[in-house]
Amino acid sequence: MNLLLYSDLSMKNYKPKNRFTGQTYINGVLKRDRVLLSREITFIESNLESDKVLAKEITQEILLHTGKSI
Repeated sequence: MNLLLYSDLSMKNYKPKNRFTGQTYINGVLKRDRVLLSREITFIESNLESDKVLAKEITQEILLHTGKSI
């Protein structure tokens, strides 16, 4: 018998509110905005699929501005 926990159901369809666009986070990180940088780190560490998608978008764009550091 397969049982799903209530938290599994609610987190799978969870859509965060009050999010900025990916470009807003990108601009903020590039301007060294600590608040937006901390949110980007949170997205990277998150288990939510929507956060993973946003983190990937932001990180890929930021990597273009790293020069030869990577």
